[in-house]
Amino acid sequence: TNGDNYIEGEEMDYGEYCSPNVLDTDLLSLSGLSRSHWYTLSKLDVIKERNKPTDPPTKQKLAPFFLPTQADMNSFTFSAPEDMGSDRTQSRVVTRHTQEKSPFLSLLTSCNKSGDYTEFLDLIKDMGPAAIDAEIRLIGPDLGGSVLELEMFLDFLIKTLELSNNYELVQALMDVFLRVHTSAFSMHGDVLGTKTQILMDLQDKTWEETANLMRFSLCMIQFFKKPTV
Repeated sequence: TNGDNYIEGEEMDYGEYCSPNVLDTDLLSLSGLSRSHWYTLSKLDVIKERNKPTDPPTKQKLAPFFLPTQADMNSFTFSAPEDMGSDRTQSRVVTRHTQEKSPFLSLLTSCNKSGDYTEFLDLIKDMGPAAIDAEIRLIGPDLGGSVLELEMFLDFLIKTLELSNNYELVQALMDVFLRVHTSAFSMHGDVLGTKTQILMDLQDKTWEETANLMRFSLCMIQFFKKPTV
């Protein structure tokens, strides 16, 4: 037995302990990310608005990459077109009609088929708030995607909430997703309505359980803080 083989003064090697992702299905597990990471994601629009410059940007005169020349008998001069750069300063809407799937969307698709979103969550945790926000905005029909992409992301949110895993990160992702794609949910309610209702019911149930536990904990803290009579 291990007790018979134990030598006094010798350290026992029990191996490296790995904490499971979810300790119990009745408990909520957090992502382990810093508060600034997921909080910035849910407040990114406010932060961008606050960081906008107060003075309007001034248009600088850009020199073209190649300047045509006009030669005469003794020297030559540069002649730049007057409208050079006018088209470059105009904003353009980015679409995905001619672009390949990003790693974000590709991994979401593969995880949706398997039903295991562990790798997709790991990818999100490695991304910054601005990158996550951009990827969420690129899915869906508004920028050349499909309604199926919105359905897959809804499945991801539902599955993760059911597992009570990465709770605060999922809340931030859900906030951005539902806010950004409000118009798509209105236009495609016949397709997305059922899954959206499932998500909302699950969210209400999860939050009610969490709120009850928080209220119970606060009551116990207040009780033990009172001096004994």
